[in-house]
Amino acid sequence: MADKNFIKIIILLISGTIAAIAFTFYSTNLQSKIEDFDKNVSKIFEESNARIDRKEAVISNFYRLVDLNLKVGTEYMDSIILYGGFGANDRMVFHWIVGEVFYDVDSIDLALARFDTSSMKSPRNLANIAGCFVKKSKYSEALFLLRKAASINISYDWYVGNVQEIIGNNDSAILLYKSLYDEDSAVYHYCDEQLIKMKGPDYKSPKFIEFRDRRERTYLRMRR
Repeated sequence: MADKNFIKIIILLISGTIAAIAFTFYSTNLQSKIEDFDKNVSKIFEESNARIDRKEAVISNFYRLVDLNLKVGTEYMDSIILYGGFGANDRMVFHWIVGEVFYDVDSIDLALARFDTSSMKSPRNLANIAGCFVKKSKYSEALFLLRKAASINISYDWYVGNVQEIIGNNDSAILLYKSLYDEDSAVYHYCDEQLIKMKGPDYKSPKFIEFRDRRERTYLRMRR
């Protein structure tokens, strides 16, 4: 009987030892995996932030150059698009930025050539094309695109209102501006400013869309 108990004790000790070794191995392995994961995540964040910084530097350089000389600025951006090593989405955005500058100097056909007429998912792209259509007096086409943009991002109702003003539908424009202002008076303060202008004695209907803050950008940088 004593021998059997002794054997049981030995078995229990061996089992406990094996369990302890297994637990230590598992814990060490798990900690190693956590550290590897943390390193990989940190590397991904660093690479993402580096891409953002590089993209922002390109855009800043473009605006600096194009404000001095349109041709030089455009050639700089085209060289970046061709040889800069950026992905398809970034190259598309660079084209849009060049197109917006062409729009601002009334080179509408050159602007349209930069905007992606096959992309109906980006509100900004839709608004850019709509702005060109307004300058070509294609108001119905512009409204169609802007309403689609506003269905994606309510902020684009501002531009729908602009076109309504242009074609004389001030009541519709007022409703849109009021709706945006009621949504967020801090963000859409400019809608209230426009409503005040529309009530003033010196009010004149706009001829073109009033694009807002197109050179400003917000980036989400990753942090650990």
